[in-house]
Amino acid sequence: MMNAKAEDLERDLQEYSLWSISEEKDNDKYAPKGTASGGRWGPLAAFQHRYLYWSVIIFLSCYHVYTLVQHNLEKENAWRPSSQHLFSTHGSPPSSVCGGDLEDHSGIHMWPLCGTWQEEYKQKHALWRRQLAEFVRRGLLDQKTGLPVLVWEEGQPDALPKILIFVCSSQEDGIPCGGLGDSLKGFTTSLLYSVIADRAVFLHWPAALSAFEPVEVDWTLPDGYVLPGNNSKTWGDVEKRGEDVVILNLINREMLTFPEMHELIGDTRIAIVRFNKGRVITWLHDHPAIHEQVGLTPPYAWGCLNRFLMRVKDEVSRPYNAIARQLEDPETFSVCVHIRLNDEAMMGQRRGDLEKQLQLYMECVQSLMSYWMTPACKRSRIFLISSSYELKQLALANTTQVLTTAIKPAHIDHPGAAAAAMASTVAEWDLYSRCNMYVFETSGLSVTASAYGLRPLSSYVMPRDFMANREVMQKMCVPWHPTARSDVANSWGGL
Repeated sequence: MMNAKAEDLERDLQEYSLWSISEEKDNDKYAPKGTASGGRWGPLAAFQHRYLYWSVIIFLSCYHVYTLVQHNLEKENAWRPSSQHLFSTHGSPPSSVCGGDLEDHSGIHMWPLCGTWQEEYKQKHALWRRQLAEFVRRGLLDQKTGLPVLVWEEGQPDALPKILIFVCSSQEDGIPCGGLGDSLKGFTTSLLYSVIADRAVFLHWPAALSAFEPVEVDWTLPDGYVLPGNNSKTWGDVEKRGEDVVILNLINREMLTFPEMHELIGDTRIAIVRFNKGRVITWLHDHPAIHEQVGLTPPYAWGCLNRFLMRVKDEVSRPYNAIARQLEDPETFSVCVHIRLNDEAMMGQRRGDLEKQLQLYMECVQSLMSYWMTPACKRSRIFLISSSYELKQLALANTTQVLTTAIKPAHIDHPGAAAAAMASTVAEWDLYSRCNMYVFETSGLSVTASAYGLRPLSSYVMPRDFMANREVMQKMCVPWHPTARSDVANSWGGL
């Protein structure tokens, strides 16, 4: 279907053609006798008219094809790196809805865009978990070493299913696993690997149990299951424990491909994985066979996988329901902003010019609102999170549109971090996922929250450790050119 501009051009062409025919008839009155439409100059005029007519027709056809291709490429461009875009991702908001042409699937976890793997994996996982619980009940797991006993295969070689246990337990073993976003990336990537490799995914992340609960599969370990100890705390180490157990410490392991991870795990029955990077979108992009097997649409893939795994507990989100309702109100245009000032700011240390930093971010947000808000939007809201409590208070004092919480930032992976720190961080993460658009520096927290929100074309990402610089902000905050999801997925911690 042609857009409005193409239709206007076609209408003008028709009017021009009718006017031309009428003019030719009028000109016949003045043509010399024995000539058609003016004799020697009539055929030339007719040729010119036909040439112009067909030129415009060809132009309209080409323009129509271009708009169709452009439309089809929008979703492709959402997960292609910007350098690979065939056309720019210009967009214009329709007037019928508030929030532009952004698709909202925030209430859906089993949606067609999420692929066709869910029901089969749910059934398999339930069987595998029952088998694992029975394996433990029969005493086939050594309660001291966490290893299967030597004779476990006698008479029942399939008693122990293949499993992958994602571990984040720095308070227990002293091995850091990063912040909330980093661990969510690792766990979600572990699910994708497990779906492809036919493994049951489990989670040993004690702090997470205070804030998250399972959704489609029960990823909690059965009662009595004992994890094998980890002899080495060196990042990147791989430990083999006989034929049945492998322990992978992949913290800060860069650009791990699917074949590399599969080679490390192989056919081992129990894989213990520590991982703080995201590889969901890069694996789908680099390995078409994986994409075809699961049917995940890349821009939505991370959110689909994570929503399949877990949700925020009601007692964690309930205190902030009033803010959530404002952000998700259909007549409200909401922009979530994350101003990351590193760990020093959490300790109350001022880092840089907070006033200038805040001003530049607010200018960016206002430009996005000016472009994307439609007549259907009755109001606008900005939800702000930051590693600086001082900056949050500064925003509240100076901008009436800003919503924020009274939560004081805390790093959940720091020694001595309490369960309350996890719950409050997850509460802000959950709120952050609910906006129409996002503006943030590259951070695991905001990257995963925006992906969880399932809005693939709506993020504007500043460089990591961005300091107040108007030139950089103007370059990155271009309303009609959001950051492609894969530009985030291929940089820093991935997705």
